[in-house]
Amino acid sequence: MNKHSDLVLEYKNLKEVSSTNDFLRDYDSIADITVLSTSYQTKGRGQMGNTWISNYGENALFSILVRPVNLKAAESFVLSQAMALSVKEVLDGYLNGISIKWPNDIYCGDKKICGT
Repeated sequence: MNKHSDLVLEYKNLKEVSSTNDFLRDYDSIADITVLSTSYQTKGRGQMGNTWISNYGENALFSILVRPVNLKAAESFVLSQAMALSVKEVLDGYLNGISIKWPNDIYCGDKKICGT
């Protein structure tokens, strides 16, 4: 765990996990921001009950749990917007044709490459 300014940050990597989202939902941590990455998910989830299938070690599989202190629940969409825009900005430095399908899907051309 690292402390930067007043934020407590935690990074955790597991070789395999059922779902990074499920793991973080049940994970007990004092960190303000927790990042969990894995090489393989046995039950990766997408939106609305869809599964997210990936071969072992071929994709960046991670979830980020943020516990904002000064953000009202009704304003939480701001976090989703910030994450999607941040991912797009980074990928724009490597690829052409990156776009966002709101609320949280990142596309390269006509192919979905991640959800935020």
